[in-house]
Amino acid sequence: MLIALLIATSFKSAIADWYVVPTGSMNPTIVEGDRVFTNKLAYDLKLPYTTRHIAKWDNPKRGDIVIFNSPADGKRLVKRVVGIPGDRIALRNNQLFINDDPLRYEVLGGGSLDPAVSSRSLIEEFYMEDLAGHRHTMMTMPDQPSIRTFPTVIVPEEHYFMMGDNRDNSADSRYFGFVERTQILGRASAVIISLDLGRHYRPRWDRFFTRLQQCPNDCQSGITNYYLFFEAPCTKVQGIFQARKGFICCSSLANPRSKLRGMRSLFLFKNKDTTLFIG
Repeated sequence: MLIALLIATSFKSAIADWYVVPTGSMNPTIVEGDRVFTNKLAYDLKLPYTTRHIAKWDNPKRGDIVIFNSPADGKRLVKRVVGIPGDRIALRNNQLFINDDPLRYEVLGGGSLDPAVSSRSLIEEFYMEDLAGHRHTMMTMPDQPSIRTFPTVIVPEEHYFMMGDNRDNSADSRYFGFVERTQILGRASAVIISLDLGRHYRPRWDRFFTRLQQCPNDCQSGITNYYLFFEAPCTKVQGIFQARKGFICCSSLANPRSKLRGMRSLFLFKNKDTTLFIG
């Protein structure tokens, strides 16, 4: 029994684990109550129960969602990598600048992007952010006190700059500084289980086993990502998504028509209410 327990805990420590998300700092990408799968072999192999590297084969990239130990108090956090070693990072009225180049933002409108994102702010604004080729949704809460501007900082070697997708409700590198490479535990790749903390842990079935890091230019071999940008809540009816004007809905489905494995493709369908990217 002791050996089995040791093997199980070593696996969780060095190979794979899940992280229970307690806050909304990564809304709308990750919401409170999500159980996020963490690939601890994404970048390196660590000695179990430590942050000591045995071998390293990759490093976090801009746009990656990672789990790491906070420099402030050692608590485990989940954030998005915004700056890598050597980057010049600045923020001006919630617009990011990387190496003196402003990031591009597409306005998605107000209201919640996902029914799981509960509104705690009088004003919520949503955007599609292009983070060096990684397109992802992010949000701001203008009536919340937050650091929305800071001068240019240079990310030191072996350190990273982290930010939450919920920019005005995230304790991140703006507050605790850069994160050492050794403190990054792995890359978050999917939501395994999601429970609604405000509704007696009611399962959010539509979030079970959903991929993170989804964007039109992040297609993977044999997988088709459907990006449905609406302005109102969407419902899946017999495999067809229907929507009313007002919201955004993002989902990933297998595409039975796709025969092009290992190749990238991007199609755009658009009408007055809907923009559909298929990649």
